[in-house]
Amino acid sequence: MDAHIQKRHKEDTTMISKFITYIQDIKGYSPNTAIAYRKDLKQFVQFIKQNYEGARWSTITRDM
Repeated sequence: MDAHIQKRHKEDTTMISKFITYIQDIKGYSPNTAIAYRKDLKQFVQFIKQNYEGARWSTITRDM
């Protein structure tokens, strides 16, 4: 894995982890809900990578 891909993977993993921490610790969502969100977000990241080259979290919109 080249350095750019590793950096993007780390960014994706970090963003997902921060969101999961937020929904569990701040919002009080159940562990099963957090697991489902993590799975869905990982699938979403794969979809974006396959269909929108170079997309970043800050550039993703619902109109994509």
